[in-house]
Amino acid sequence: MSFLSDRGGFGAEDLWVSRRKNPNDDFGWEDPVNLAPFVNTSADEGSPSVTTGDGAHAELYFSRGRTIWMAPISRDGEVLAPAVPLDFGGEARSPSARKDGRELVFWAAATRPGLGLTDIWVSTRHNVTDSWSTPVNLGPPVNTAGGELEAAISADGRTLVFSGTAARGSSLGFQDIWIATRSQRTKP
Repeated sequence: MSFLSDRGGFGAEDLWVSRRKNPNDDFGWEDPVNLAPFVNTSADEGSPSVTTGDGAHAELYFSRGRTIWMAPISRDGEVLAPAVPLDFGGEARSPSARKDGRELVFWAAATRPGLGLTDIWVSTRHNVTDSWSTPVNLGPPVNTAGGELEAAISADGRTLVFSGTAARGSSLGFQDIWIATRSQRTKP
């Protein structure tokens, strides 16, 4: 399990990992380990998202500032090399990658041309060794004239959970949690 904490380390907010030997033991988590020096810096790191890829290419995605970073990891979450920034053609925050590593969603402010104050974007790739595609704005009904943030995509890529503003209408507050689903497409 990867998570963000301000419990000390290199910056105000660092990424940590906790492991368990038995995946069925809900109380078997070991003491957390700081992911420095390959991931954490004096800057704030956040929004960790882990892929299993094709078994040989597991990756940790995270935010630092307005940029998404990636570090290769082992199957048990050990960081194998220094993190590198990814170029998504502008601001990109809070990544969430599909488990297979072939789709990644993030949010960005109006520095990118979109529908609202902040929008959710997606980038894809055919194989985990390929480069990420040019990001595409998810558009309506996910994005509105308000602001959408903090998207999380499910392991199978069929469910998107995100926060959105009252611009949607039936809101209970300023930022509500929303769920969008998509059906599986069949090839002709």
